[in-house]
Amino acid sequence: PDETYEAMMAQNADLARYYLGRCRSELAVGNVGIARGYCEQAIEFGREDGAQASEGARRLLQAMALTCTYDEESLRRISRNFGEEPEGQLIPTTAVQTALRALGYYNYNIDGKPGPRTRKAINEYQESLGFDESSTLTPTQKVILICDAAQTAQSLSSQNLLGVMYATGLGVVQNTDLALQWFERAAERRSADAAFNLAVMYGTQFVWTGYRVCAVAGEENREVADQYLREAASLGHPTATRWRAEHGGKSSAERWLAIETELDRDAAGYPAALGTGCNP
Repeated sequence: PDETYEAMMAQNADLARYYLGRCRSELAVGNVGIARGYCEQAIEFGREDGAQASEGARRLLQAMALTCTYDEESLRRISRNFGEEPEGQLIPTTAVQTALRALGYYNYNIDGKPGPRTRKAINEYQESLGFDESSTLTPTQKVILICDAAQTAQSLSSQNLLGVMYATGLGVVQNTDLALQWFERAAERRSADAAFNLAVMYGTQFVWTGYRVCAVAGEENREVADQYLREAASLGHPTATRWRAEHGGKSSAERWLAIETELDRDAAGYPAALGTGCNP
């Protein structure tokens, strides 16, 4: 009987590890509902034995409680070679460091360098959510990190970045309404970048990702755009300040036409249509 019981426990531990692996695989491509089911099975089979797999599954369920929605295509768009290179390239190291610091894992300067302190912080964050510690973040883990910092830690920088991600479909499924909500949430707390992004979106239907200008869905509202442009300039945003100086004496229509012309010029060489304008 003891041997039978031990064999059953060993089998349950193996099943817990198996289902945890399936949970990670489905989560990695955005199949959150399927991943949740596998994690729940890992917890069930690991309840009496296989405690490590069970705890890892519990932590992954915590990550899935975040509301960001992503899929394989949106994840592909933050990594030039999705599935080949582990680290999503279009969310910069500075954004990763800022998010990790907001969540309490990184307490050093935001220097954009993926050095040993950054790798250590990444390992600690991965461990906290039950991921394998690899010192680099997969595209899925980057999305979860930014979402976690925006929602849990209320990081202004991460909230603004999440707005950009939703506006352009980078990492998360494109959703202009959610983009506006995240920009507005950060702008209410005096984020110059978020106010600037709201001005540009309402004035031109563009969003400025920091490395490229992209077209987004939505309607122009130049009166609202002017309000956010004034706010961004008052908070010290350099481009908003320049635009106010250069175009402040023009009518609203003339001002935003001039700004849109500048953005069109900056976007030259890239497709401007939604869904293609921000592809790597």
